[in-house]
Amino acid sequence: MPDRSLRKEFIFDCPISVFMHIFQRIESKFKQAHNSPLKRTNPFYKMKSSKIIVIFGATGSQGGALVRAILTHDTQKEFYIRAITRNRDSEKALKLTKMMISEEENRVEVVEADANDLEQVTMALKDAYGAFFVTNPFDPSSCATLDLESKQAWNFAKASEVVGLHHAIWSTTEDPLEDVSMESDAIPTLTVTSQDGSQTCYKLPHFENKAKGDGFFEEFSVPTTFILPGFFYENFLSYFPLKREGEDNSLQFLVPTGDAKIPMTSAEDIGKVAFAIFQGGPKEFAGKKIGISTEHLSMDDVSERFSKVLGERVSNNKFVTAEIFSTFGFPMCQELANMFMYWRDFNTQYRSRRSVDETKKIYADLTSFEDFVQENKEIFVKSFS
Repeated sequence: MPDRSLRKEFIFDCPISVFMHIFQRIESKFKQAHNSPLKRTNPFYKMKSSKIIVIFGATGSQGGALVRAILTHDTQKEFYIRAITRNRDSEKALKLTKMMISEEENRVEVVEADANDLEQVTMALKDAYGAFFVTNPFDPSSCATLDLESKQAWNFAKASEVVGLHHAIWSTTEDPLEDVSMESDAIPTLTVTSQDGSQTCYKLPHFENKAKGDGFFEEFSVPTTFILPGFFYENFLSYFPLKREGEDNSLQFLVPTGDAKIPMTSAEDIGKVAFAIFQGGPKEFAGKKIGISTEHLSMDDVSERFSKVLGERVSNNKFVTAEIFSTFGFPMCQELANMFMYWRDFNTQYRSRRSVDETKKIYADLTSFEDFVQENKEIFVKSFS
């Protein structure tokens, strides 16, 4: 038996400075963990053998859809989710945290990180197998100026290179300058102030800045799948809602694309396609550009499906063209108008990059627009009642 009196003697004879030094070292470690840019809801999560998928924009449409797709369809528990949000105390982040802890405690965590900060992005990607990257130029809290979208893409790509990411999915668009030159009058040229105060000319800023991001992933040799989503069905619940208008108080919406058929899909289907791409892995999908579309519909087609499900006449306001829309004066109305012109006047090119058949080869069980309206009928009715 060891002599415990020796241990007592050591403890009581040890100078207080030694204890203070040990205490300070422990306290320092706790402070480092607390102040780390990578703030977790649960720093003691279990990794097990799952591949970590880091999902930026996890509280948004596309990222949130991927979170739900993995939790629903990854029955073999191949993937572990690290959901990224700019503010983990936001209502959406807290709701996500509550859902994750209650349902899949050992597979998910919510992490706070800012896409504008390279160090935070790099830390968020630590030990990850794959990552889903998305930007939102319509959110000034994320992109105070439109050029920050390409800066975020650079951060994503550089951080992916640093950590040796195995597979990235970058939600992007085509470069419209491949179809319409900057000198062309087909679409007006917009002059926009950048973060450094300089002026930049664009035809379609959020398209061009996303497309610029493609080059960063290629420059840093990140195994990347580039997805090009179509128009979200969910836009009719947010940016382009149904409203009662006119003397007859009829239901109308406003998407000024004329008779052009527009590739459309639900955000939920984007999540399912992204999940299938991660399952296929970089060997099958790295380097590919994949347009995502469930249907190609004109606004007359949309009106017909709305009318059928809602049981009353719904129409698109055809008196407002994209050119008139550009004069409305609200933030980014000119950019949206240019997007409508691009969809309308360069429709063949835009549609060709978003094949329904090619989308279904990756994930077949897609949601039609009519089914989407039916599933969300109560929400639509509440929105205009």
